[in-house]
Amino acid sequence: MRVSSNFSRERGFTLIETAIAMLVFVTASLALLPLIAWGIRLQGDSRNAAVAHSIARAAIEELSALPTTDDQLAVGGALDSDVANHFGQPAGTPFTIRWVVAAGPAGTLDVTVTVVSNNNNVRVPPFQFQVLLPP
Repeated sequence: MRVSSNFSRERGFTLIETAIAMLVFVTASLALLPLIAWGIRLQGDSRNAAVAHSIARAAIEELSALPTTDDQLAVGGALDSDVANHFGQPAGTPFTIRWVVAAGPAGTLDVTVTVVSNNNNVRVPPFQFQVLLPP
């Protein structure tokens, strides 16, 4: 009587098959690295854009709370350069706030606020808001 062994029918992976599978896995992983880096960069840009947006809205609220005789609401300012009483740099952020005040209709003040990055590593387009402040 012959005793058959089940061990002879079982096959495992050879060393070459395992090495090829690892090579395919490593190649696929390396191909995904640029996508992961791009996603991390986009997340940082999105966070910076949200911060810039909040800073601009906060600046508008602060300017709205000032009396119209305040120096910060004097007609003038520039959006592309720092003008006295018409710019600020929030502490702990890489942004500069600038605003222009112009005479609006019916005695209102037309205020345009922009937030720009003052750091080359922070890639955020300038945020600009415009609001009419009552007299």
